[in-house]
Amino acid sequence: MSVGYDAAMASGHIEKRRNRDGSVSWRVVVRVGYGRGARRESRVVCTTERDQEKPPPKVKAALKDIERQAESGFVPPQRLMLPALLDMWLDTHVDVDLAPKTAYVYRRIVETHLSPAFVNFRVVDLRPMHMQDYYAGKRDEGLSDAAIHYHYRTIHAALAWGVGIELAARNVCDVKEAKPRRGKTPEKRTLSAPQMLGLIEAVQGSDLELPVILAVATGMRRGEVLGLHWRDVDLEAATVCVCSSLSAVPGRDLEVKETKTNRQRIIDLPDFAVAALREEKHRRVCPPGGRVVVDLHPDKLTKLWREKADALELDGVRFHDLRHSYATLLLESGAEVKAVQEALGHTKAATTMDIYLHVTDRMRERRAGLLRQAFDAPAEKLGGGEVKSL
Repeated sequence: MSVGYDAAMASGHIEKRRNRDGSVSWRVVVRVGYGRGARRESRVVCTTERDQEKPPPKVKAALKDIERQAESGFVPPQRLMLPALLDMWLDTHVDVDLAPKTAYVYRRIVETHLSPAFVNFRVVDLRPMHMQDYYAGKRDEGLSDAAIHYHYRTIHAALAWGVGIELAARNVCDVKEAKPRRGKTPEKRTLSAPQMLGLIEAVQGSDLELPVILAVATGMRRGEVLGLHWRDVDLEAATVCVCSSLSAVPGRDLEVKETKTNRQRIIDLPDFAVAALREEKHRRVCPPGGRVVVDLHPDKLTKLWREKADALELDGVRFHDLRHSYATLLLESGAEVKAVQEALGHTKAATTMDIYLHVTDRMRERRAGLLRQAFDAPAEKLGGGEVKSL
């Protein structure tokens, strides 16, 4: 039998069904869409042990919720489990449209963390408090705030995809209360110019020599250093064209692909880098299509770097920090942010500003000091004095 209440029954209604054991099931039914494409959407909201005249409040709330969704012609599937949505996202979007390394990281987070944690969750049941419980659990496991934020980015991207193909009604992670806290950004460890020159001397003759020289001289990423070909090096013009990157994904062969931002950039080489590359070219056969740094796996480079950094007592300094050192040196030498952005291959200057805010703050303080120093001069009486032309 159908039960009516208020005037909200225009597009939906509540059905009460008596079961054989004497209990009563309350079902909401809503018409979705119009014309020949219309369909009925129904679900059992709850079962009560004894009969009652009016439907429970949560049944009325469920009806209103489905009616609101039906206004747009879309009611999300009720039985879709969150791990199933994550798997579909990985198989049909991530593995197809994203870079292999990015896909590997997403899949590892989903399979190792998200799916096990939300194994019994339907997509429609996910709430901000569940996300906060997840973050708290991961902190208890010892994960950093940075790692947890990457988990948030992963599930946010999956839910956004689900909303786009109408498997989810909303992206819960858009809600402020569903976002993880932002941990304190660790201070970037950078080397000064004399320290970088000392580092080059310390790695001379080892497998780290060329990678370190290129990283110090150009600010290239690890993959870009290892993916650099001789055809992209112009020793006469003292430049390199950064247009490829060596990617390492566990379980797959090494792959030379485009740079992280899929953009080429030209970087000037300092004299010490030109001299080192000339010497390397004379030392061995270097075909144009060959890589400058040969027979070195990205993971091997990282391992060698950690060993050398420990030996040199460069605690906490990563190979990637040579890139930060290069950018810091450029900024503190007076280079414009736009020029540094182009040298680093950032898509937007805002990215450069965000990463090197601490450097630009020091630059502003230095400019302010110079300005104060200029105004410390005694005042000149105007009239009769020479005025400079611009």
